[in-house]
Amino acid sequence: MIYGHLKAGYGNVHKDILSNKNLDAYSIKVYAILSAYQGGSSYCFPSIDYISKNYNMDRKTVMSRIKVLEDEKIITKQKTKTGNRYYVMQPV
Repeated sequence: MIYGHLKAGYGNVHKDILSNKNLDAYSIKVYAILSAYQGGSSYCFPSIDYISKNYNMDRKTVMSRIKVLEDEKIITKQKTKTGNRYYVMQPV
């Protein structure tokens, strides 16, 4: 599969993500949020608290689903001085 990026403000959820048996609805929702925030960039950096507050999800749920996405090699997380940076694999 080839990966690329979309324009800012938009995200893409590929059918392989939707049909992945290891992902529940919350994992897909977190993936879609990160994908939308990544937009045309190579990474995004919404905080766990921001996702939790603005997308009506429990903080622990967001954290656990990010871990699932990392384990599935769908996203990678890089720790920075100010928070986390997420790299979301985007099919084209």
